[in-house]
Amino acid sequence: MRKPLAHTALFMVGLLGTAALIRTIDPLPFWSYGRRKVAHLAEHLDDYDTLFFGSSRVVNGIVPGVFDARMAQLGRSSRSFNAAVAASKPHDFDNVIDWVLAQDPQRLRRVFIELHSYEQVIADGQSMTDLVIEAHTPATFWPRVQSVMISHRTGRQKLQQVWDIAQHTIVNGLRIGQGPRIARDLLDRWRALPPAGYGPMLHAGFVEIGPEKAAEERLRTHREWVSAPAEAADMLDAKRAELVPQRLHGGFNFAAFHAQRNRLLQAGIEVNYIVMPNYSNWFRGRDALDELRETACILELDRPLDFAPLFTFELWFDASHVLRPGAYAISFVLADEYDKAHDR
Repeated sequence: MRKPLAHTALFMVGLLGTAALIRTIDPLPFWSYGRRKVAHLAEHLDDYDTLFFGSSRVVNGIVPGVFDARMAQLGRSSRSFNAAVAASKPHDFDNVIDWVLAQDPQRLRRVFIELHSYEQVIADGQSMTDLVIEAHTPATFWPRVQSVMISHRTGRQKLQQVWDIAQHTIVNGLRIGQGPRIARDLLDRWRALPPAGYGPMLHAGFVEIGPEKAAEERLRTHREWVSAPAEAADMLDAKRAELVPQRLHGGFNFAAFHAQRNRLLQAGIEVNYIVMPNYSNWFRGRDALDELRETACILELDRPLDFAPLFTFELWFDASHVLRPGAYAISFVLADEYDKAHDR
């Protein structure tokens, strides 16, 4: 009995040790569609003093060139890059943020991070996609479990989510299926070549969304949106009447928030948080903002009463994403709000 147990233990030690070694020599641990942005930063990180992190709301909603131009008009220097990746959530940002910090950036002065729900729900049919696996690093396992435990889900749902997180983390930690990519990345580095996926990054990471650019599924959502302006108006009226309804209270992971923020502050980087404009009202845990404002810079653009022009129906692609004119408007207002928050 002892011999099989010893063999098993030795196997596990060898397996975990080998996996840990592989992770330390993985030059660019990203393999989803977000890799292109990280590959660009691997070559040009020190070209920027400002980075934006977030979901598709940031990808399609913040134009670095517009933000930088407005900052210049306000007497502030900025050269920014939109490092946001669609479908990302707060825990998912850690992977890119930690990678950026590991590069010891010399010019990075400030970051803007989208503030939203720490919910761990994954859309049907997307449970084992590259983006999901890539983002579930061993370092985020316990914070994710904590987010599940403080959520409003049923006990059965929580168990399912923890099981999903465990699967994702194991696949990520062992780098299952990533051998060819890692070998290619190491070879490219040895040959002094740019990392695979690197290429010109137009508009500094901003990606325009519009009817002529959207995939069929998103185009269908857009058609439904533009065909129902009255429903959109009702959504906005409900939000004006009650910005943080009771159903959205609770579930915010304060520990994960402060841990991420402290890592950046300790590196000498200024941290700002953005609540992006949104017709939808599903930021669970939004009641936490009152407490967060006491110590953190929160730029809450998702306030229809205060930023009515940003919610002009014609600026929106759907309930959560804006067209190019909307992105220009958000970027301009964001610079103004930043300037007010950091009034000299």
